[in-house]
Amino acid sequence: MTHAKPRTPNRLFRAAVRLQRSQAPALLAMVPGFVLPFAISLASSPDEADTVLLGLAISVTLINVVVNSVELNAIGEYGRYLSSRGIEQASARDLASAQRDAFIYAVRIGIPIGVGLSIVYVLGRPDPGLFLICAGAAVLVAIAGGASASCSAYLIATGKSATAIATQSFRSVFALVSLAGVSTLGVWVIAVAMPIGEIVRFFVLRRTIRKSMAVPEPEKSSNFRLNMQGMGWQSASTAASQISPVVDRAFLGNADSGSIAAYEMADKVLFAVIQFLNLSFLVRMVGNWSRLWSLDFQQAQRLVRSDIRRLIIRSMLSAAAAAAFIAAALYSNMVPDAWHEGLLWGLALLASVPFGLITSSYARLLIIIEKQNLLLRFSIITILVNLIADLVLYTFFGAIGIVLASGLMRVFSSTAYSAYFRFFGWAELRNKLESGESIAR
Repeated sequence: MTHAKPRTPNRLFRAAVRLQRSQAPALLAMVPGFVLPFAISLASSPDEADTVLLGLAISVTLINVVVNSVELNAIGEYGRYLSSRGIEQASARDLASAQRDAFIYAVRIGIPIGVGLSIVYVLGRPDPGLFLICAGAAVLVAIAGGASASCSAYLIATGKSATAIATQSFRSVFALVSLAGVSTLGVWVIAVAMPIGEIVRFFVLRRTIRKSMAVPEPEKSSNFRLNMQGMGWQSASTAASQISPVVDRAFLGNADSGSIAAYEMADKVLFAVIQFLNLSFLVRMVGNWSRLWSLDFQQAQRLVRSDIRRLIIRSMLSAAAAAAFIAAALYSNMVPDAWHEGLLWGLALLASVPFGLITSSYARLLIIIEKQNLLLRFSIITILVNLIADLVLYTFFGAIGIVLASGLMRVFSSTAYSAYFRFFGWAELRNKLESGESIAR
């Protein structure tokens, strides 16, 4: 009797290839945005750089509050819609309906927030005209981004997330290319380039969707709509969650000189690792979870728990790798002395990466099971816990206490989400799957 040769090396090779493919789009999405602030600082005067980067900050806020809310909720809606009908692709009218809803939502939410932030930030600016151009461009990015998000959500929900992730870099790539025209046209071209990049992304994503459709479906009337109320709850939660960093910075404003700069550097280290894991793994996980409605409860629960366990392991390995790199850089004196405190604080925050990913995973699962209203409640509780932790730890430990409070907040948040699903969330998912409540509409 002959035995087949073990295929472990082949499986390992295929796993390595899949891992590389999952990481490449994430790096493409992240690197241009990371480089952009440094490039702007080099290509313009300090005052102009401050003005453009302040406008860029408005864009980042609107993307978090508006665009990400559209994308995550649309992923859930597409997955539910396709699973309930046993089909693999939506019709052109379904897609057009989603794009219209996303555009309307981005206009309704993005413009008021953008205008409000612009009024606050424009006061005292040395060049208010340039700033208003940048702020207007930031609002246009959010509006175009809403339509793009509905397209990227469809690709993620149907298992074709690479293009959706990689094209997130278009805003920054177009801005980087525009730097060549700063010397002749002025720094305002950077701001104008960003919404152009987002518009190009929309057309690239739409074309990708059309090419991915195996068989054209007949145009028929559709009741497919995005959940505006769910997106509203998530946007409110995201906006509320911005309060905690503001409180942290308020405490650090009274600390020793350089504390805020160290905090910002540590926060960027943490954000880079979490964003890498989010784009490399969590986005695809959410795409798979959007189709839970085609599974029974045991299968759905097993899939989600398995995905979260793997994500926790990956987050621990990624945090350890980042910590080792930073420690080596500090030990070898490869970094300026001004960076030492910030990188040391970053090492402390890296310990909280797995807890941050647990929170992100369960928060996205709440969106999938249409319990977005709970997101705001969790955000409010977390804000209060962070405030108390800041008060206590800053009193006893000074500036480093704010960093410890930030890490403890992530531990608390992940524990709260895990407890909710332990006692209520899984039962909610079971009821929806067994009753067909969530897919009946």
